[in-house]
Amino acid sequence: MICNAHTLTEPVSRKSELAAPLYLALFSVGMFTLVPVWIWDWGFVVPGCYLLLWSTFDLRMALFLLAGLSVAQGKVGILAHTGANVIIDDIIFAELFLPLFMISYCLRSLKDEPRQLVWHRNVTETILLLFIFVLWVLVCINFIDWKVRAYTQLFHIVVGFIYLILFSTLSIEELHFFFKTMLFWGVVYFVMGLLCISGVILEFNALELTKIFRLKLEFFSGGKRASLLAPPAVTSVTLGLFAFASYLLGYLHRRFRYWIYSAAFLTSVGIFYTRTRSEMVAFLFAGFTLTALFSWKRNFLLRGLTLCLVYVLIVWAVAAGFDLASALKRIQVSTDTAEQASLGIRLGLWKEGLIDLAKTRGVGVGTGGFFEYKDQWPHAHNVYFSVLFDLGVVGFVLWLLFYFNLWRLALIALKRIPYLSKEWALLAFLTAFYVELSLTSLLQHEFRTFIWWMFPGIFLAAINSALKKYQPSF
Repeated sequence: MICNAHTLTEPVSRKSELAAPLYLALFSVGMFTLVPVWIWDWGFVVPGCYLLLWSTFDLRMALFLLAGLSVAQGKVGILAHTGANVIIDDIIFAELFLPLFMISYCLRSLKDEPRQLVWHRNVTETILLLFIFVLWVLVCINFIDWKVRAYTQLFHIVVGFIYLILFSTLSIEELHFFFKTMLFWGVVYFVMGLLCISGVILEFNALELTKIFRLKLEFFSGGKRASLLAPPAVTSVTLGLFAFASYLLGYLHRRFRYWIYSAAFLTSVGIFYTRTRSEMVAFLFAGFTLTALFSWKRNFLLRGLTLCLVYVLIVWAVAAGFDLASALKRIQVSTDTAEQASLGIRLGLWKEGLIDLAKTRGVGVGTGGFFEYKDQWPHAHNVYFSVLFDLGVVGFVLWLLFYFNLWRLALIALKRIPYLSKEWALLAFLTAFYVELSLTSLLQHEFRTFIWWMFPGIFLAAINSALKKYQPSF
């Protein structure tokens, strides 16, 4: 059965239709009413406690907040350091939000219909692989002397794994609501990015909680790159998920598609405001993937890929202007392998990591061990190398098995569910983002990055719903 796009959305109640706009309106009124309070260091406590209390008793509000917090890595949270101010690690707000999210999740499960925690057999196998990976992270703590760093890394991984499990059980309707919140946050972050590159600064001094822990509140700092709540690369890849979620909503909700596509375009421009070159390339290839998925049965693949390229060039032009000389210079800088250049520093780090890996006979330096290279960047700047250097060959193989198993499940689901159905469209957009995430991970991030745990949970939820509906016995 091939469904028309107009039939892709299911009927919803009037109350459900109004829920999201009402939440956003109340949130906006509450925040703007309390804005004057923010001039004091601790003024954020009042609106923060109000929103956290609301999210505890309402899973939708919890999902709304978590969508915004998902980009907050590295600059907003708790900073742990030693007495000599050597940074141990950051504990981000999304991780601190986990207990409240779990309470909200459990309350929703109790007052509504019992939540089905049974995964499709293929999804169960994938989660089991990742569980074994987490156990190996625990084992690798024994390989490193700096135990505090190792245990904080384990904390990040365990929290990410719990989020992945919770997200993998969300229904299609809950995922769609989550995407609607991403549409809102994508526009918010575009405005923040515009202010950021305009030189506006919104940050608080680190507030000391104890001699070891400080509260970090650097929402965005003025400069040429839009660094919002997180390093530019993390901001960029998270906005990529926001953008693809918005394009999905525009495809499913034809009545509001022009408004939604406009918001998605702004979010795409926000990605380019971060000036993260690997993300720009990954975003282009993700767009090509999505175009190919939608056009290969309709025989307009070449036309679609051409339009996709034109679209990205328009986004680039709006974000960076028509300065071709500057663009060519950035391409030249991107391929510079000098020791002080971006790529050159990465190559040096990877060389050192491979040498240490050989010294440990492939076992790895231990959980969080690569952090001991306290150079300009205290991590591998590559997800795959990050796993390989810390967790050795065993951890690397487990990670790749999980990684490729996600691809296998996506392809199985796309082949077996009706072309252009609601479930198919959801998977197509998420698969495109998986291309973006996978490519940018060649030059960015590390395996504890929150997006690498939240997104697979979203992906598995969509795959699980599709396979259980169309291939329950497969």
